[in-house]
Amino acid sequence: MNARVLVAVVAALAWGTASAQPRPVPPPPRVVAVPAAPAFQHAALTGNPAAAQHVWQAVAAHFDSLPDVARRHLNEAIRLQPDMVIAHVLQSELAKKPEDKKQHLDAATSFAKTQKLLPWEKVWLQIAQLHYAGKPALALKQNEALVKANPNEPWFYVARGSAYLFLDTPPTTEKARIDYEKAVTLWPGCRAGWNMLGYTLIRQNKLQDALNALTRYVQLSPNLANPHDSLAEVLLRAKRLKEAEGEYKTALRLDPGFHDSRIGLGYTLVNIGLSLRGPNAGAHITQGLQELELAFAKSTEPHLKAMALRMMTVCHLLLQKPGQAAATLERYEQWARQHNDPEAVAAAQMFSAMVHAILGVYRHAYVKADEAAVSVQDPRVSPATKQRVLVQRAVTKALVLLELGEPAAAEAKLKEFAKAAAAAEWIKQTLGDLKGTGFVFRGDAKKAIALLAHANEDQPMALYYLGRAQLKAGDPGARGTLERLAASTVLNCHSGLWRFAAVETLRTMK
Repeated sequence: MNARVLVAVVAALAWGTASAQPRPVPPPPRVVAVPAAPAFQHAALTGNPAAAQHVWQAVAAHFDSLPDVARRHLNEAIRLQPDMVIAHVLQSELAKKPEDKKQHLDAATSFAKTQKLLPWEKVWLQIAQLHYAGKPALALKQNEALVKANPNEPWFYVARGSAYLFLDTPPTTEKARIDYEKAVTLWPGCRAGWNMLGYTLIRQNKLQDALNALTRYVQLSPNLANPHDSLAEVLLRAKRLKEAEGEYKTALRLDPGFHDSRIGLGYTLVNIGLSLRGPNAGAHITQGLQELELAFAKSTEPHLKAMALRMMTVCHLLLQKPGQAAATLERYEQWARQHNDPEAVAAAQMFSAMVHAILGVYRHAYVKADEAAVSVQDPRVSPATKQRVLVQRAVTKALVLLELGEPAAAEAKLKEFAKAAAAAEWIKQTLGDLKGTGFVFRGDAKKAIALLAHANEDQPMALYYLGRAQLKAGDPGARGTLERLAASTVLNCHSGLWRFAAVETLRTMK
């Protein structure tokens, strides 16, 4: 499951369970069945009780990475009560297309004006509105107030932890870890808390602690696919590839339609193939690419189709097949256009821009970045997505200008980026990394090394340019830094691209 659990969902659970009694560990559910957890059953919702039960079933399904199940419950809730605010908020978060997201959020906002909502329902709506507007720091303030008012309620800590994690800086990631640990201490059966604690520890490169947390998650729900998928991801990150393969296969045996695991399995098999020699290597690589193709073909979730295509592109690059990588990029954008989703089109164009920037095809990188900026002018695109794409465009162009030896022009882009970052609030770490990267090209390698020294596999761009700075400084640790990135198995297309950059840089050093 993606580590960024919806903050709105968690906030709702927090408000809804504030008066609940201590919860026992729930029994393991059947495969794909999504019984409401004890915490959900204690929550009250405005309106139809039967509709409310479907909302809680949807929340449970969401936390177990079963979006289709969640949507079916929400559709039934809205059928029973068409003006149910929380059902529309959740549907907006789970929508497959931007126009559906806006439609449901607008409906929730409109219905809220004529209803006397419970306090937590108002907060849930406010948080969803703030995230849609691209203001996660303001959403965090709502969660901080909840913890202060209810210091013994575990779901408030899960909510605030998710808000901290979304901001994605080392200090906020540490705050998220503390909150998730508090949640599972207050309630040892909190599945979402264990899962998110595990992912947070992965980000902090505390892999044994992450393994312990995610093993506990599996113990709580051994017959669901998502816990095994989460455990597989930490095993993959730890380069325990055969064990990761086994957990991904267990997830798929439990739920053959759980295509998150199919993507993870595909990337794992390709990595196994890259680590081997002889016919076994080719067999693993072929099977891995087939799993990625199957995930794209069979998944009904647009974000998983996009992820499958991005990971295919990364694999082709790592396999030294740039022609197939380019063909997959074209296929990705073509699929996004056929899907008629301007946000998906912009994402495909920005990914293509980044790939071409790393490949050194700078003109094409510039063109694709500008095309993405045009795509997000579509009125269906949310303010948050538009903000994110414009920030990514500034980052890509700044990196291209630095590589071309034009630091003055890059500085102008950095100023543009800084202006966007001031609005985005969540991008400060990347701004600092870009400043450090700039010193690599200005000839001040020592200053660059000082600014980029924090980098690890979860900051792949910074880690790559740290290696480049060490090369310029004649630091003997340069090769080790680049080899560390080249060996990274982080299940993330962005990390995969910088991994490829490190591989190519090492190739030129031989």
